[in-house]
Amino acid sequence: MSFIAKYGSVLFSLAGILCFVALGHFKVGKYPEPLPQAENKKREIIEVLGIWGINFTGMWLFWWLAMSPDKDIPSFRISSEISIHFYSLLVLATTIGVEVLWRKRDAKELGLKGISERWFHPTMMGLVLVGIWSAVALTTGTSQEYSYQYFIYFLFTPAFLEEWESRSVYQTKMERVFGVKKAWIFAGILFGLLHIPTDFYGAQWISVGEDIGFALLNLFQQISLGWIFGLIFTKTRSIWPAVIIHYLYDFLPNLIVSLGIM
Repeated sequence: MSFIAKYGSVLFSLAGILCFVALGHFKVGKYPEPLPQAENKKREIIEVLGIWGINFTGMWLFWWLAMSPDKDIPSFRISSEISIHFYSLLVLATTIGVEVLWRKRDAKELGLKGISERWFHPTMMGLVLVGIWSAVALTTGTSQEYSYQYFIYFLFTPAFLEEWESRSVYQTKMERVFGVKKAWIFAGILFGLLHIPTDFYGAQWISVGEDIGFALLNLFQQISLGWIFGLIFTKTRSIWPAVIIHYLYDFLPNLIVSLGIM
């Protein structure tokens, strides 16, 4: 089987996302005024890499435990179906500990409060991407059903938790070092690299038949999606449009199938 025949669908998806990245960078919305530059840029970079390294290690540990039949994942149950795992608490502890408790960042700095008056076009770009992706997913029959409890849980993780970590924390810290037009690039790369344990060891690795080519393409696709979410976050100056787009991109086809609409 040729390379194109084997990986064509993923390559097509990756190319489409990169087109939206270019559109978001050059055409859709305007870049806002940059955040004030950090007085100690080296410290900002060290903090980003430190938080990222701890959480990356936590993700590896999560999947090692998940893939070991004789081991349990530390967690606490919040319903008959849903548990909050230690990894989510680790992300909250490291990010809130550094940015909120230590650095005293306020809600507006972290994108939790307020929104740019130019929020509409970047958000609509994300929704168009969601619509195209959902149509493809529904056509190929790759979506699965979940209970309503899971759809509520998915709003917290991965949608909010990953955007909080990668955009509110990594990207805003990097903007204080590299500027507004480079921060989303670096933060998107870190966002994608956080998925390495999933792509090359965990559930995603199993789902692609332990194929290194698919795993690499999935990784590049996740980096590209990180750029999309980062551009939306930058140009709206709010985490919430990015959270909504992230959630819909991941789960809208599943929600449609679960509701019996298709």
